[in-house]
Amino acid sequence: MLFFAFAVVATRAEQTNTPDTASNAAPNSVTSNALPASITIDGTTYEEVRWGRVTPTTVTIFHKSGVATIPLWKLPPELQKQFGYDRRGLRLAEGAAAEG
Repeated sequence: MLFFAFAVVATRAEQTNTPDTASNAAPNSVTSNALPASITIDGTTYEEVRWGRVTPTTVTIFHKSGVATIPLWKLPPELQKQFGYDRRGLRLAEGAAAEG
């Protein structure tokens, strides 16, 4: 029984964590697939980028050498806009949460 549960969990993890290698498709929350296949952040160039999970503050990328989580504020303004990043709105929400 334990083996069966492990096999189901492992299969599900593989399905959700394995990026589609055939495309550079954007996450569902992004309306355009015009995302770069390479990007340089803080002097590090990531190649063969496949864009993954987006949170209010980060984006996960799968690249030639592995996986990285990039803060949205480090992306160029046009990508910040594509991912719906709003630094001012985020600060306001954080302030309201701290007060509550």
